[in-house]
Amino acid sequence: MPDMSAIAAAFSSLKAMKDIAEAMIGLRDIAAFRERQIEFQGKIIDANSALSALQDERTTLIETIREHEE
Repeated sequence: MPDMSAIAAAFSSLKAMKDIAEAMIGLRDIAAFRERQIEFQGKIIDANSALSALQDERTTLIETIREHEE
């Protein structure tokens, strides 16, 4: 069964990315924009990590199913 915390983390990161991107649209100050850009990139990394964990779990489950079928 998929790790629900990893799924929740991925969706949380994606929502945060959306919120940050919307906030960036109105920024005129380059320093504030860069700060939001760094925060946005961090959320991309968080989402990628959560999705990677889900992919690893999926691979493990597939291997387990193959072993049981043999």
